Amino acid sequence: MKKILQIILNNKWKLLVVILVVGGGIYYFYNNKTEGVSEKQFKTEVVERGDLIVAVDGSGQIQAESQVDLKPQIAGDGLDIEEILVENNQLVKKGDVIAVLDSSDTMEKIRDAQLSLLSAQIQYEETAKEFDNQTSEESWKRQLAQNTVNQRKNVLTDAYQDLADYKIEAPFSGIITGLHFEAGDSISRDEILASVITEKLQAEISLNEIDAVKVKKGSSAVLIFDAIGEEEFEGEVSKIDTIGSVNSGVVSYDVVISFETSSELLKPGMSVEVNIEIDKAENVLLISNSMINKKENGTEFVLVTSGKNENDLEAKITKKNIETGITDDIYTEVLSGLAEGDLIIAQTSTKQSVLKTQDSETKSIMPMGGGGGGDRSGSPRN
Repeated sequence: MKKILQIILNNKWKLLVVILVVGGGIYYFYNNKTEGVSEKQFKTEVVERGDLIVAVDGSGQIQAESQVDLKPQIAGDGLDIEEILVENNQLVKKGDVIAVLDSSDTMEKIRDAQLSLLSAQIQYEETAKEFDNQTSEESWKRQLAQNTVNQRKNVLTDAYQDLADYKIEAPFSGIITGLHFEAGDSISRDEILASVITEKLQAEISLNEIDAVKVKKGSSAVLIFDAIGEEEFEGEVSKIDTIGSVNSGVVSYDVVISFETSSELLKPGMSVEVNIEIDKAENVLLISNSMINKKENGTEFVLVTSGKNENDLEAKITKKNIETGITDDIYTEVLSGLAEGDLIIAQTSTKQSVLKTQDSETKSIMPMGGGGGGDRSGSPRN
């Protein structure tokens, strides 16, 4: 060990020179390598054709298209339920009797009204026999007797109409839900006996004011329900609120989406994600949004390379003005300025000086890495 230390001490200057040479070589190699990568690598993309759909997203719940709560039509706080004729989840038709309330008081009124009418009719017959309308006084007495008969008929008719209110009927064809009463229970006029909902469902979502102005009645939509997996349902916007609601300073608008489904798994109250189409372009030229640059006057342009691939040593770039159409978060439609198959590059901070060319200029660049179109965050919808 002592010998090794002695050798090192005797050759310390030589050793120092070796260390400096090796260290310098490593630094030079590493520095040149990283600089080369930063100068030579660009994000590239091939201009392609595809379909572009611009949409807004919203979430909400499924609801029945129509729902009516069934309540007694008779005033009172202690109405006895005489009979329940349906069950929860049962299909009913319009006019089907759901429940019958105790109508003993009304039946008594009907009997009294029937007796009163019978008495009035007898009285009228006797009057008609006694007075045969030969004088105005006789006619007046006969008319009074007839008026009494008519009045008693009206009382009996009203009693029968009251009796009809003791039957709670379905206002339309649908499904019974929310029934929690039984025969013998008491119910007041303000309580809900049950509800009838339509079999047809709809989605109700809320959109912020920015997205709401883009949506129109009749716009197509795609619905996804967490409860039944990734299956998608097609629908369309059937209603948009005219007046928004404000919550914590944020304005939102309720939107209703109608859709058709035969799935028995869907239930009112389930959550739903909705994608509403607001614009669409088919078979158009598409480029990534990140490839688009803007001049101070707002004109949009891209950088087009003449190279066939990233390894073309003779590649040149040209700044081309473009006209764009619809856009989403990833892609933009190109209306003019480019052709299918053009290879474009993104302007990067490490190569700003090289890429700042005039509109009509071309300039040679170093080989580009990354591969044509390999850095795109997605792909056009074909």
